[in-house]
Amino acid sequence: MKIIPKPLFWAVFFLASLLLLAVIAYSYIEPREVVVNAVQANSIGLKVAQNEGVRNRLDQLSWPDDARFSSLGIAHLPWYPQDENNSALSFNGFLLHWSKSQALPDWLLAVHYPPWNSKEDYFSAKHDVFKHQLSYFLQDSISQQTQYLIANLEARLPKMLQEVKNPFARMHVYENFYHVSMQQNGVYALLDYYVFKAEGILPEERYNNQGWGLLQVLENMQGSSDDLIDAFVSSADVVLTRRIANAPRNEEKQLAEWRKRVQTYGE
Repeated sequence: MKIIPKPLFWAVFFLASLLLLAVIAYSYIEPREVVVNAVQANSIGLKVAQNEGVRNRLDQLSWPDDARFSSLGIAHLPWYPQDENNSALSFNGFLLHWSKSQALPDWLLAVHYPPWNSKEDYFSAKHDVFKHQLSYFLQDSISQQTQYLIANLEARLPKMLQEVKNPFARMHVYENFYHVSMQQNGVYALLDYYVFKAEGILPEERYNNQGWGLLQVLENMQGSSDDLIDAFVSSADVVLTRRIANAPRNEEKQLAEWRKRVQTYGE
């Protein structure tokens, strides 16, 4: 029978104990929730809208050149026809979120799905009245749109955590998420980056298996609890710069604009 040297035994025992404690601690993490009132949500939503190039109510309706569907709202949510919704974020999801707390306007409830069948149909004059009503609905619902986006972001957090195999790193991501959310501009930073660069868990959100989404920003954060927003901004800069380095095509021209957006989190 081979005898394990005592120093090695105790080192292994210590590491195994730490790992077990981390697993137990993570299992009993007290559930948390990001809570913002209507005024705060509206303020956050206006900032996200500005970053997304939404300057007025008409900018909340579009059909991007390379898109299969129309995009609506401050975060350009796709509005899917029936049985085509395959996105975590969608205008369909926002309508469902809205209907849980209040009734939709009759003119919108009557269609439920987009009344246009193609990009050409979207731009036809026969939809002008409907789009006019829709633009005012979107302008008046910025707070509710933001609340939907926040709820969706929190619902995606478990998916992000599943991608992190190390229990210590998983706790690091979880704690960073909620600690950042409690800072001034914290919810705005989390939400805007999520809208901007998604979670970072899908293959198309990675180059050379290195992501640039919210998960990677939270994973790579360093710093004390006194400067969490600065740490978030610095981490975002690192993962975006890394994306440029790993990109199969030249994306360097975009980096300055990306940095400008991320810097607003600390303003």
